[in-house]
Amino acid sequence: MTDNVSRQPKGIPVGGQFAATAHSEPELVLGLPEHDVHFDPDGTEWDWRDPEATILEAGSVNEVGIWIHTDTAAQGVFNYDIVDYRNNAVVGRGSAGTLHDAKEAAKDDRYKMAKYASRFSIHEGSRTPWGKADGVIHLAPGIATVFTPGHGGVKLSPARNKEVDPVWRSSNSWYEEDCEWAITAITHREAYSEEHQKYAHQSARRWYPDEYEAVVGKDPARYGVTDYQPIAPGESSIRDEKVFFAANADKVQRAFSASYSKDRPGMTEVVVSDVTSTGARTGEPRTVVMPNDEYNALGNFRTIPKDAAYETLKEN
Repeated sequence: MTDNVSRQPKGIPVGGQFAATAHSEPELVLGLPEHDVHFDPDGTEWDWRDPEATILEAGSVNEVGIWIHTDTAAQGVFNYDIVDYRNNAVVGRGSAGTLHDAKEAAKDDRYKMAKYASRFSIHEGSRTPWGKADGVIHLAPGIATVFTPGHGGVKLSPARNKEVDPVWRSSNSWYEEDCEWAITAITHREAYSEEHQKYAHQSARRWYPDEYEAVVGKDPARYGVTDYQPIAPGESSIRDEKVFFAANADKVQRAFSASYSKDRPGMTEVVVSDVTSTGARTGEPRTVVMPNDEYNALGNFRTIPKDAAYETLKEN
């Protein structure tokens, strides 16, 4: 399967905006000639195109079907694809040593995918947290990427969302495109390309360090991680900020806004206030005046030592 990444997720160092990956899949041929029909005891209807039964198709459920084919490179291996007929995309694969076992495994997987798609209807014009959708791409049954003029994100079906760990599960099944999309890609990695999975882990480690360690760190194999490491200093600005203010809140004041001084060339008027151990503003804000180059050199957390000798402007 060929993956063509068209747009890149925001919330990662390289920037961009998340978009679905386009897949090149086996062509689904319509208008098949007359062929034999076989019904399993459970009612599943199987059709095949030639006497050797090298390709079989099952009736779809919630627009999710099955293709089974023999592996030409290895005799006695039966591969199957689970196909989302809405976009002719393969959303699951597997294999078995006998045709019967392949059928049973494929039906189990199809049932799971069909369950994912139940109670899930979203399309152009549907309401989203960011306005009406002007574009929808179904990545897999129960997973849709939604676009609006201003923003976008990922919508999960109830069954899909239930599989998201409660530590970072969204109560409304919506995950915005800047950072939260990574949660869906980590949870349902089979629906995303390897490249998107890589970006998802990078983004989640940066923006949700505590949640990432609690979820992925608890069971790395569940999320396809073979070389899990705890998040290191410098890897997550969110974590680094918490650590910094926990240790320095009583020593610094934080800049919350700034503007060039109209009356003093080369100077910047900076609105600062004391902060709590979490970095949150506390107390009354005040305005200090400092050289432009010194303001521009402030670190990532935009803090100034409390004992810095900067002039404080009086409020009018």
